[in-house]
Amino acid sequence: MKNIPSSLSLAKKVSALTKASAFSFALLLFSVITGFAQCGKDVVLTSSKTEYLNAEGAVQRTVEEDCVIKVGKSEVTISPSGHDKMTGSITSTACEWKQPFKEGKTTLEAKFKDEKGEESNATITIEGKDGKITCLMKEKEKPDRIIRVTIVKFEEQTTDSKF
Repeated sequence: MKNIPSSLSLAKKVSALTKASAFSFALLLFSVITGFAQCGKDVVLTSSKTEYLNAEGAVQRTVEEDCVIKVGKSEVTISPSGHDKMTGSITSTACEWKQPFKEGKTTLEAKFKDEKGEESNATITIEGKDGKITCLMKEKEKPDRIIRVTIVKFEEQTTDSKF
């Protein structure tokens, strides 16, 4: 007679496989949830240097200045020291982080209005790579100029504080 596994041992194997699959799924779900945990939250980014790049990405000028960037659900505020504050309405957001605040990217489309009433449209990309976060701003009306800041401080905005 051939060695046929009993139904009990087959049931144990199926049960073990099901548990392993459930555990793998739970790990995957946890990493997706924590990766997206920062998406949709209000954050404050601080930098100490602004780089102005040309359309090819070559640095044209570097300015040592503090800048605070506040990103909310519906608006973004950029406050460089010594310059006027810029506030824009966020028109779209794409957010995907593999490791919160370290590896991933958020891309925002925003419409800014200056104190003279002139509007500009910009794409703001906040990207984390190897634990370093940078922020790029490209204005559609000035395609030959890109602004890049390296983030030195990253904070989640609490609900009791306002922009």
